[in-house]
Amino acid sequence: MAEVIDTEKLVNELEIAVDRLRSFYDQYFMGIEKMEPTHARKEVERRIYTLRKEPLRNTALRFRFQMVLQKYSTYMAHWQRICRDIENGTYKRHIMRAQQRFGSSPAPGDQEKAAPAADLAEDPTPTPASVRAAGTPPVPQPAPVP
Repeated sequence: MAEVIDTEKLVNELEIAVDRLRSFYDQYFMGIEKMEPTHARKEVERRIYTLRKEPLRNTALRFRFQMVLQKYSTYMAHWQRICRDIENGTYKRHIMRAQQRFGSSPAPGDQEKAAPAADLAEDPTPTPASVRAAGTPPVPQPAPVP
């Protein structure tokens, strides 16, 4: 046999790399790191690509690899959503930090956006409880068909 790859070692290293990447993204989102950890993400993707090419005959090892892939996929969706929020200026941590830094009153443009949302919060359609409270008899409902 030429060179035998220890797939269990590679899966263990992949698990560690995914956890490290999660901590790098946490630091990025908290503002400790100023740039997104693209180098570490590409390294994890390279390891995944390498392991996907290898046939995993051990069922337990294949299960662990699939779990790491699922975890990575979930993290990626979460990180993409937060990065999109940061680009749009709607990331709640950044908004809270700006409010603490510049005062708690919203910007004038934000007040105009908040007014229609407040109107939508009041539902104009009456509920059965509000109809009975107003003194109007409730509308009879059709009987269920057996």
